[in-house]
Amino acid sequence: MSTEIRELARNRVSCRAVALGASLGIGMIFVFMCLAAGFGVWKFSVNDYQGLSAVVWIFTIAATSLSLYVGAYSAAISGRATFERDGRLIGFFTWSLVNVLISFFIYSQVIDFAEFEIQPSMYMAAFLCQIFALMAAFAGGAAGAKSERGFEARVLESRRLQEKARLNEASPSY
Repeated sequence: MSTEIRELARNRVSCRAVALGASLGIGMIFVFMCLAAGFGVWKFSVNDYQGLSAVVWIFTIAATSLSLYVGAYSAAISGRATFERDGRLIGFFTWSLVNVLISFFIYSQVIDFAEFEIQPSMYMAAFLCQIFALMAAFAGGAAGAKSERGFEARVLESRRLQEKARLNEASPSY
């Protein structure tokens, strides 16, 4: 099998990279939500909300999207993904793991579902939040893969120049 085909067949999606991206994404979401709590926009108990304002959802969409972009970007770089396809796949897995972990956190905070009233606008806002976060994770993974591909090209060029310099030193000049 030729080198190009072997390179195309290699998949660079790793569980460690996805776990790193998800933990970074959740950490950044938590930091942004602490910032929102400092502004008085966010409360840490989900039971305190009966109707969420547009400001909360806009801030949540921005915080989640930015956090997942950075998480997927770092996951693609740490997973050494060189193809955008692998970067997007890492971004998708990072987004999925973040959603699972955040769902566990939210459901652990809601004590009594019978008292928690969900309004229809909350479903639409949560859906939009997830769509923007998924697009950000795809973009972050693809950007990380593109960045990693550029890094590998620079490393190969550096190795080629070092080999050329070594050969020039080893060959006697007359």
